[in-house]
Amino acid sequence: GILIISAIIYIYVKKEITWLPFRKSIQKDHELQVFLALFFCFAGAMIAGLFGISEALGAFVGGLVMHAGKATRWIHDAIHSFRILFVAIFFISIGAQINVEFLLNNLLPLGLVLIAVYVLNQFINTLILKTYNNSWKDAIFGGAMLAQIGELSFLICITALNLNILTQYAYDFTISLISLTICISPFWIAITEKISARGKQNIPEDKTLLNR
Repeated sequence: GILIISAIIYIYVKKEITWLPFRKSIQKDHELQVFLALFFCFAGAMIAGLFGISEALGAFVGGLVMHAGKATRWIHDAIHSFRILFVAIFFISIGAQINVEFLLNNLLPLGLVLIAVYVLNQFINTLILKTYNNSWKDAIFGGAMLAQIGELSFLICITALNLNILTQYAYDFTISLISLTICISPFWIAITEKISARGKQNIPEDKTLLNR
């Protein structure tokens, strides 16, 4: 765990990695970039697995390394099709783990926690974005886009369940909650955007009335 955290900090501080092997060859060969990206992904997962850490986290660090390598900036477009495939497989695997019976039997507590998650995330993210000199409209809209629980939480829950940190009830509850936030997120964003747009339209009218 310390090694992975150290690697993330190193990449964050360095911003760019210049010690990739066969750097000059990689810059000229786009196919080699694709294979190198897959190599870092699976190598990171394998190393993390050997240390008893989540393989997904190791693959994540491998992706950070690829992103930090200047010779691999073309890789984002090159592996776009792989990204779509793996994202689809990821969500299929998550959907298969959702306990529908549990979801139906716990609609009330899930609904209450869901509202609390969206309201708190919206409030906190809006304030954070506003502190970075964004307009209120942009801050509110950005807060809505960040209000859902991130997909990485799925991996954290699975790891916690395997390590007996979470009970089966807590796991089912968390997985259901994360899934609901992802499903509702587009509607939340659309509603927030309309409300913020109406608020902006009403501001000039209020100022005009005050001037009169």
